[in-house]
Amino acid sequence: MKAYAVRFQLPVRLNTTVTSLTRTDGVYVAKSAEEAVEARQVVLATGPFNVPYTPPVAAQLDPDVLQLHSADYRRPGQLPPGRVLVVGAANSGCQIAQELSGTRSVDLSVGQRLPAIPQRPLGRDVWSWATSLGLDRVTADSRLGRRLARRDQIIGAGPRQLARRHSIRIRPRVSSLSGRAVTFGDGGTGEYDTVVWATGFTQDDTWIDIPAVHGESGRVRQSRGVTSSPGLYTLGRSWQHTRGSALLGWVGDDAAYLAGQMASATP
Repeated sequence: MKAYAVRFQLPVRLNTTVTSLTRTDGVYVAKSAEEAVEARQVVLATGPFNVPYTPPVAAQLDPDVLQLHSADYRRPGQLPPGRVLVVGAANSGCQIAQELSGTRSVDLSVGQRLPAIPQRPLGRDVWSWATSLGLDRVTADSRLGRRLARRDQIIGAGPRQLARRHSIRIRPRVSSLSGRAVTFGDGGTGEYDTVVWATGFTQDDTWIDIPAVHGESGRVRQSRGVTSSPGLYTLGRSWQHTRGSALLGWVGDDAAYLAGQMASATP
């Protein structure tokens, strides 16, 4: 990334959080604590994973139970000895549970069962198959795209494999917490020293103070990255245009499309 910035002479501002975006007389103003930057065109490339989500019920655990979100997990050494509960069994939750199972007793709470796909079916990476079959180009507004967008997949070992191969105990959805104890949907309970919340992310567009660009959900409305506000675009959002819109290997396709839109809009 450093070489990329140097190659294209990009004036990158590190450790700078944009706190608001407004538009007056056709000019956008992005403000941070240090400065305000003006521009005729703005690309919101903050991605779909900008605000880690931890359920409010987490506040009911004792302070001596270590809690961290999957976004903050780096290695098993971060965690104290003892029993671990990983809440959430999508890709991050399954991978973290598998890694921790090598040194700890791990339970995995599964709220929604997702289909699991091997990383390398028949010796080829799953994304190689997806590209060959054209699944990476399925658009969000197609019938198949709408079906795929409603349900994600686990790439690699799913809960059943983790239970069988790594002795991870599979638990149903968390229903309540108290002290060090967690109660699950089937009435079962367990006490834990660490809880890892692999509960996903939310999209925060509240800092964008531009009338009429927000939908009912509060998120910026867009069509293939183009919003209703002239010169305002999005990039890297889940299913912005295709399955690959939020993935590094394919986001360049959307970027090229937006570059064309921006060039044609420039006087």
